[in-house]
Amino acid sequence: MTRETCRHLAANYPASIIEPFDAYYIEFGFDPMYGILEHFSGMQIYVPGARTVFMDCILQDARHEFNGANYKELARKYGFSERALRRLL
Repeated sequence: MTRETCRHLAANYPASIIEPFDAYYIEFGFDPMYGILEHFSGMQIYVPGARTVFMDCILQDARHEFNGANYKELARKYGFSERALRRLL
C-alpha cells in the first residue's frame, strides 16, 4: 500500500486507526506517524523514559550547576534522590 493511500485512509477514517498509532496521528500528524511505520514495521521496540534518553544531558547540566553544596536542589530539579545524585556526580 502506498503512502498516499495510507494518507487518504487516515484523513477519511482517523477513528479506525489502531492504538497507539491513532494517538501518534492526532499528536504528530500523518508523516511522523507513517515514518514510524516505515522504520519500525514488524519490530518489537522498547521506548525508554525521558530520563534515560536525556541522562547524559542531565548529568552535564547538573555538573555545570553544581556548586558543592546544592545536592538537594539539583536532586529535586532532576527527579533523583539526593543519594542517587551524589553517586552520579
